[in-house]
Amino acid sequence: MEQKITVSQAAKQLGVTRADLNKRLSAAGIEAFEGKVNFEKVQCIAPTLGRGNTMLERIKVLRENTISSVKVDHARMNEKDLESQIHKLSTELMVESSLNHRYETIFQELAKKLGEAQISSDGDTRELAFDICGWLRSQISTA
Repeated sequence: MEQKITVSQAAKQLGVTRADLNKRLSAAGIEAFEGKVNFEKVQCIAPTLGRGNTMLERIKVLRENTISSVKVDHARMNEKDLESQIHKLSTELMVESSLNHRYETIFQELAKKLGEAQISSDGDTRELAFDICGWLRSQISTA
């Protein structure tokens, strides 16, 4: 059974106006019924929809990998060594968080530009934008 989402909810999650999303839906030939659309179809034209909070996911992965990679007997470490280890891990987390934020900003800008291309008057540009969005969704799904 297909999952439905309201056009308003999708527009809010994408950070676009409902009118802009309706233009994209129309250009993609995606029909809305009673103000709702097929969630999977909307994802095909909007790569950022339904991605969740990737920052929290990345922090979780970083923590899990860092904890499992540290093969030190913490019970035998002195206070200064533990403080040093915490500082090092905190710095690594801060660097990763900053990098993640930069990538997220780039991804959001790319999604915005693709959205603009999807409502272009040039059919080839629209087709390319839809193809790139489809490719991005498949990459996100397999990551």
